[in-house]
Amino acid sequence: MKKAYVTRALALICLLLMLSASSVLAQRRSRRPARGAAAAPASKDFFPLRVGDSWTYRHSEGNEFTYTVLSEEKQADGTVQYVVELKSGSQINYYYSKPSGQVLLHRISYPQEETGLKIDFSPAKPYLKNPLTAGAKWEWAGKDIGQNDTAESHQVIGPEVVEVPAGKFRTMKMISKLTLGGAQAIRTFWYAEGVGLVKSTTEAKSAAGLFSYGFVLINYSFNKNSAAKPTGTKPATVLAPTPAPPLITPAPTVTPTPAPAPTSTPNTAPTPSPTP
Repeated sequence: MKKAYVTRALALICLLLMLSASSVLAQRRSRRPARGAAAAPASKDFFPLRVGDSWTYRHSEGNEFTYTVLSEEKQADGTVQYVVELKSGSQINYYYSKPSGQVLLHRISYPQEETGLKIDFSPAKPYLKNPLTAGAKWEWAGKDIGQNDTAESHQVIGPEVVEVPAGKFRTMKMISKLTLGGAQAIRTFWYAEGVGLVKSTTEAKSAAGLFSYGFVLINYSFNKNSAAKPTGTKPATVLAPTPAPPLITPAPTVTPTPAPAPTSTPNTAPTPSPTP
């Protein structure tokens, strides 16, 4: 009798141990990622902005110009605007923000002009989708810095490999159609992930005739404390580029004619940007 009791007790203990082990194993399995599942990829950035980084371009007319990220300015609403300086004989400052999925342009100013020439876009002008995806479209209509009526439409065409003096890049090609005071232009841009704008061409038509020009990236450098590669790196055949610019598209050889600064915020009315 005693022997049978001991046997039953041992059997019960073994059963409890087996159940406990099964429970622990099930918990461990539940914590493991599903087989074949991958971590969510980091968001691609086609318009990186880091203080201290700069990019130099060569215009088709032969002159060179440089964009530099000067600072980050925190706004009253908690957002951050990046001040990007263009130097090409004169100085122009651009103010961008990067909410999720897009790049917005808030202001253009000419700090060297005694008149304080500037334009504030309110609401902000939708400048670029970020990341760029094939088929993405957006539009904008408003006033330029000279208070001329302007209309823009943009479309991302798709991937294309482009080679410029700074290297060879896998890019996303974008075509923009612009109408400005009766003149029309078609601009084509090539943006590389993690690098930004690497090439641009413009074909313009006005009463004076047809014009074409462009510019290409020839060099770029990065603040040693930024998240990118050290200053002076140059990608070999880049099919996954590494460093970074933003960029705007005014023809760098054109110096604006001084004019009275706008006394009020222009009545811009950008069409809401579709989600990429």
